[in-house]
Amino acid sequence: MNLEGLELSQGDDGKVLWTLLAEQAEMQEQGGMIYATEPFLTYYMRTKKQAEDGQPGGTGAPVRFGEPDVADTPDIVTVKSLTGDIDQQTHNMRFIKEVLVLNGDRRMTSDELSYSGSERILTSPEKTFFASPNMNGDSGKVMWDLNTNMLFASGGVTVDWATVQSEK
Repeated sequence: MNLEGLELSQGDDGKVLWTLLAEQAEMQEQGGMIYATEPFLTYYMRTKKQAEDGQPGGTGAPVRFGEPDVADTPDIVTVKSLTGDIDQQTHNMRFIKEVLVLNGDRRMTSDELSYSGSERILTSPEKTFFASPNMNGDSGKVMWDLNTNMLFASGGVTVDWATVQSEK
């Protein structure tokens, strides 16, 4: 079944955890797989208080890529790519070709990125570039744990720390 304009979301404990938009999609009737064109994921991070209380994050308001508030909101992670696939049963996703991840003033690019719905982890199995105002670098593999907001890099990690000048 071919679809124009797909929107999916997943919640946890009454809060929206993520929304996924796509320009076009092909849905397999058996197996629950969706193949998407230009998928765009909005993942709602937990605030420190939500994490301490064991609560999910998110307001549930879908955002569109490039909206000004997305780049300035550290509790939202957005992922976009040229193509992708979604397993509706496991809530796992894969983003393929020209993957761009934004979180506040941080960005990550790669050719492939996977999201594990059960673990809430983003993984790039190949060369990944990452940047923030204070550093940039690349790595052979990156894993971003969205539960703890910790980024783990391995396999030829290179980091260039920017010179930060303090105000006097």
